[in-house]
Amino acid sequence: MSSMPPESALAMIRAILLHPPDGAGDTEILLALRGLVRSIPEDLRDDPEFREWERDVREHLIPKLNDSAITISLAPSGDPDVKYAVELGMSIMMDKPIMLVIAPGQKVPRKLRQVADKIVAIDIRSPRWQELEGAKMTAAVESMMRKFADD
Repeated sequence: MSSMPPESALAMIRAILLHPPDGAGDTEILLALRGLVRSIPEDLRDDPEFREWERDVREHLIPKLNDSAITISLAPSGDPDVKYAVELGMSIMMDKPIMLVIAPGQKVPRKLRQVADKIVAIDIRSPRWQELEGAKMTAAVESMMRKFADD
């Protein structure tokens, strides 16, 4: 088995996913990724950086989610956001109701739409967003709280 440094393998995986080679179908991409994944250490828990990240998730993210009735998820746009993906995945695994907050007109991947219990379009970048759209956000949160109060 070849031994590529994990950061190099991850960079290559990201590059393949974001910019697949011309004419590459799903099968070719999966085969390329499988080869790269084999170069990552078998047990990431042997990696000190991974252990630190995992500790942070267990000590901070999980307790915050445990203390929350719902997850209010600000959907990122652009390149995949790993921190967001972990938070969303943990919310799903903990069976939390998810309110997805998107920018007006933002495209939302189909699978993400399926996971969201409610989607609210709010322009949070506006300096007056609380004044202009605060009531919409408050109503959405209250609706979610009523809907999932018995869960």
